Amino acid sequence: MKEKKTYPLDEVIALDAQRKSALDKEFWAFYKLMKEKIGASSEMKDLEVPLEKVKDAVQAAAFGRAFGTPMITVEEPEEWE
Repeated sequence: MKEKKTYPLDEVIALDAQRKSALDKEFWAFYKLMKEKIGASSEMKDLEVPLEKVKDAVQAAAFGRAFGTPMITVEEPEEWE
């Protein structure tokens, strides 16, 4: 069995925050562009509901459904150094 590599908690939290921020930034740029295109074209109106579902899914994946949803698992070592 392959041993898991461990990282300091502060590094994991910082990396998680960076990834969430990047996802949020990229998604909102996409979302705004899609809203403009949907508003400008009657043929694209059927994309509005799927876009809102994607928005909900991205927000849930990045930030959890409720405040405090853990995105990482912290395990206490059996033996402390």
